[in-house]
Amino acid sequence: MNPVSGEIEAAMNRAGIHQAELARRLGTSRSAVSRMLNPFYWGHSVDLLRRVAEVLGADLEVKITARAS
Repeated sequence: MNPVSGEIEAAMNRAGIHQAELARRLGTSRSAVSRMLNPFYWGHSVDLLRRVAEVLGADLEVKITARAS
């Protein structure tokens, strides 16, 4: 499962924004937002995540860490 979808949903909850409102602010469809929130969706682009963060008044942090051996 993709944790990014959960992070988007948590940020939406903190901002008090529902799917329809996020879609409106992003200029996209509600089905596109629903797809972003699907925990089995892995197509989040960095550009999209930047836009989502901006709309939600949040910061985007991308982090690459070493795997545990």
